[in-house]
Amino acid sequence: MCMFSYTYTFYTSHNLGFLFINPNLESFLGFLHTTFCCIGFAMNFITVVRSKQSLKFLLMFQRVQRALNNKTDTKETIVYNWTTVIITLIYYFVYNGGLYYFAHLSIYYAIGCLCTISLIDFNMVYIIQIMKMLNNKMELWDIEVKHCEELEDRHGGHYWRKLFQTYVDILECYNIHNVCYQAFIAYYLIDVLIHSLVYIRIVILMLHDDGDNISNISIIISIFLSTWVFKNFHWQAKLIHQYEKFYIAVQKVHDTCTCILKTTHSSAEKKLCKNMLRLHRASFSKMSLYGMFHVDAALQQGLTMLLTEYTVVLLQFALL
Repeated sequence: MCMFSYTYTFYTSHNLGFLFINPNLESFLGFLHTTFCCIGFAMNFITVVRSKQSLKFLLMFQRVQRALNNKTDTKETIVYNWTTVIITLIYYFVYNGGLYYFAHLSIYYAIGCLCTISLIDFNMVYIIQIMKMLNNKMELWDIEVKHCEELEDRHGGHYWRKLFQTYVDILECYNIHNVCYQAFIAYYLIDVLIHSLVYIRIVILMLHDDGDNISNISIIISIFLSTWVFKNFHWQAKLIHQYEKFYIAVQKVHDTCTCILKTTHSSAEKKLCKNMLRLHRASFSKMSLYGMFHVDAALQQGLTMLLTEYTVVLLQFALL
């Protein structure tokens, strides 16, 4: 995990050149950002390759939206999306402008980072918001089941079949979403971890080289890099949080149907709950990144522990 950090440290301390990495901060950051930005940009074409699945997801979610519509949640989602986009763009202008001025980076490099990395973050916002909407639909489905007797009288005999089909569509949307974006999520998690370690190493090197007389430039660049690490971990935590909320919502639906089976005398309700429980056992599983690990709270804990352990190692290299 510390490959880039060690490479940078070795070649700066020995004043040697390298095929791609020059022994200075600008070239190293340029190489690192360019590599990961190119990979992240290439990830966008996955959705183009899987356009049929994306279209299927859209049609299914529209059907779910018609069956379970909460105008308040929809408005909140729209406001949150635009607010996030505006704040992210402002942050990128400030961040890249600050690095361009204080670190003397190329204007073309700053503009490239602004366009490419913002696109990567917007993709992450999209993934998070999709999971948030699926979570809202699952919670609405749970509410519908709890008030099924009242709603059956209002909607008629087809209500149970429609309700079950809505649950099928929600799970299918969830599965399609996972297939389309598991590669991007895996890339983003690896990118966040490696970038965080590299930036921590760079901050340690700058502050260590300055000694007792820490320059203002070192402090400013350290603040910029620290905010970047915080921003990446914020999106990572939000992503895992939304997946965890969806798992909890699915479990609540499972518990609700189990409770209804034990208390109801309606054959239609029992049939719905039995079908739902069978579908849950057969079709639902936590988001898995190519079988390596699940996207849940344990993943966030593991990544945080890994970052902490390697940060301690980097501090030991610098101080001992």
